[in-house]
Amino acid sequence: MLGRTQTLPAQDRKVFGYEPSLDGIRAIAVLFVIAGHLNLVYAGGLGVDVFFVLSGYLITALLVSEFSANGRINLKKFYMRRALRILPAVILLLVVLNVLVAIIQPAEQTVTLRSNSLAALFYIANWLRAFGRDLGIVGHLWSLSIEEQFYLLWPITLLFLLSRRLKTNQILLIIGIAVVLVNFDRIYLYHGIESFNRIYNGTDTRADALLIGCALGLSGYRILPGRIFAVLGLIGAAFVGYVLFRAYPVSANLQVPFGLTVGGTLFAVGVVFSLAAVLSNPQNIFAKLLRIPPLVWTGRISYGLYLWHFPVFTFIAGWFPEWEPARLAALKIAGTFACATLSYYLVERPCLNLKKKFSVIKTPVPITPSRVKSVGY
Repeated sequence: MLGRTQTLPAQDRKVFGYEPSLDGIRAIAVLFVIAGHLNLVYAGGLGVDVFFVLSGYLITALLVSEFSANGRINLKKFYMRRALRILPAVILLLVVLNVLVAIIQPAEQTVTLRSNSLAALFYIANWLRAFGRDLGIVGHLWSLSIEEQFYLLWPITLLFLLSRRLKTNQILLIIGIAVVLVNFDRIYLYHGIESFNRIYNGTDTRADALLIGCALGLSGYRILPGRIFAVLGLIGAAFVGYVLFRAYPVSANLQVPFGLTVGGTLFAVGVVFSLAAVLSNPQNIFAKLLRIPPLVWTGRISYGLYLWHFPVFTFIAGWFPEWEPARLAALKIAGTFACATLSYYLVERPCLNLKKKFSVIKTPVPITPSRVKSVGY
């Protein structure tokens, strides 16, 4: 068994409790994705990268804490927890869409959607998009495919590295090398014959944001003094905010190559600095702003918001083509929140409560059902 003090950082057990500021971060991420699809911001799609960083951090922190407590990682329970978190809401979405399209659309569109739905359900949607296939109203599920492919491999890889008695700094070095390789991969593909879709949708070309989040989950957020993290967080938040609202801070003719090569990594680093600043001091201004109740509630239903927003936008645009843009946008947002709320309370929350059966760490402070369901991991 691996010695805890030799290799693993002292992880704060409150990661298993409910930290509302993390829901605030989820809310910001999904709202920018929605705003991007409403053409209100230029770089709204980078909200997905925020999700990647946050997911990488949370999953890795949980796995490292489990290994520290038990000397092992129960992969079976890990994958059961992931299935309960991800699958029920996706299945609901796909069933509703297939039934609705079968009723109102021609038969050939029903067949196409059924095929695309299977690609999304088995998490290969990103690769189909990468090589040019249009997945229509389920095309936005490409990001879920990347996450699930990553989480199929990362726990096994992390368990192997931890069981080899590697120190934390050694594992962080491996992660850093992997991030560099992702950037080389993007640069190579950009200057080669590969398309934008290949770079944007490939797991190999988008793994850097997840890996950077994993690095924070492995090292912990107490590796630097809180004041230093506060300064880094301010810089990171300023950079992230600028990118989200104004695209990458380079000239227009460099925005695409910069964004498709090293820009994604720089953005993910900025997100990590902001996240670390919030976690290192829950009483700082970042955390307090992120704990605003409407933002926290939006974060709790953020998964449903992401799942439903694009299909809802598509159907409403088709049903009300003559509406003025502002009125149409308001209806799209209202419809998305309505669907996401139903998904959360009728499907997601009951399934999240079932995850307690697959818990692997017994914390000194009992975790209430509300905390478990809010953490979502």
